[in-house]
Amino acid sequence: MKLLLFAVCMLVQSLACRQNAPRDLPIVDVIIDGVPYPVLLDTGAQQSVFSSRLFAQNPNTLQTFSSLCIDSICFNNPKLIFANEAFFERENIAGLIGLDLLRNHRLSIRGATHIALDTPRDTQTPIDQIPILWKSGKPFINNCLRPNQCFEFLIDTGAVLTLLDEDTSKKIQASTPLTTSPARGCNFFGCIDNYLIADLSPACLGKSCFGTITIKFPVWNAIGFNVLSKFDLDIDLKNSIVTLFSAN
Repeated sequence: MKLLLFAVCMLVQSLACRQNAPRDLPIVDVIIDGVPYPVLLDTGAQQSVFSSRLFAQNPNTLQTFSSLCIDSICFNNPKLIFANEAFFERENIAGLIGLDLLRNHRLSIRGATHIALDTPRDTQTPIDQIPILWKSGKPFINNCLRPNQCFEFLIDTGAVLTLLDEDTSKKIQASTPLTTSPARGCNFFGCIDNYLIADLSPACLGKSCFGTITIKFPVWNAIGFNVLSKFDLDIDLKNSIVTLFSAN
């Protein structure tokens, strides 16, 4: 039944179907060869990947399409990889757009519900700008998640929560013990049960600090969408800079 509903959503793109998409991830509509699909914009993924079942393709195969458009931004002859349905069915999306397509663009986030590519630049004066450091083809920043506790973090719009690796979580807990709860973590490769979650307060992105966020560990260091969506910000992957604005 869930798969049938998902297929209907793909065909009719109704408002009710869109409301079933997770509100805690940057989901946008893309047009692939004239057909609309909801997808995740994922700066933590190096490759765009789509549902093999939805597109009637064998897993781990590559196919070239005529066009893929996100609003007015179109990619000609994109090569898309197809993979197992489970992740996409679970998230109620057709696939994810990774850095292979996003690398030369600017991703604008205005709260949790407005995400776009290459929109007109904000006329506001920025409150902060953070350089992007490229490592193994992925965008990282130096960030003090808490005052005087600074680490390198992947900018990961595809992560619901902000993530810490084992070493970072130990360093943070050395100064402030955290109350943890067991948690399950799911990604493209499947689900694992041996994670912990905790509330961290205060937390910071650049010069701006705010209230409580939920973190998950031990994974890897990544600023997730639960932090990014608190701000008006631009992730300019082409020019390697994250710009923060005062939220309206």
